[in-house]
Amino acid sequence: MSLSLDEIISQYMPSDHSVQEISEFFSVFAQETRIKLISLLSISPLSVGEIGRALRMNQTTVSHQLRILKDRRIVASTRRGKEIVYAIASEGINDILFQAVKVTETRGVSFAEMLPKESVSGGRSF
Repeated sequence: MSLSLDEIISQYMPSDHSVQEISEFFSVFAQETRIKLISLLSISPLSVGEIGRALRMNQTTVSHQLRILKDRRIVASTRRGKEIVYAIASEGINDILFQAVKVTETRGVSFAEMLPKESVSGGRSF
């Protein structure tokens, strides 16, 4: 028995609430600084100071952006001694970023392929 178009739509279309949540989730990726932060944290968990040094940003900017990412459950934090360390909240976030990089590549060469062989750790980091 085949389903009608209306039945398929009602079964597979996300709810209005889900559409709103998805829109808010992807809005996080509309800001270049956040994409850089997410990309960096996909490589390794880091403190605000380490992120600031790596991206050449002041700690206030980094902290503000991390707060947004944490509120959206994109990153999570843990304590490392006196420091707070931030990391990607779930592997799914890394997967989404990885797919976005693949989709937007224009020359067919991945970022990992451009890195010197000794710096590639074998993971799906960018």
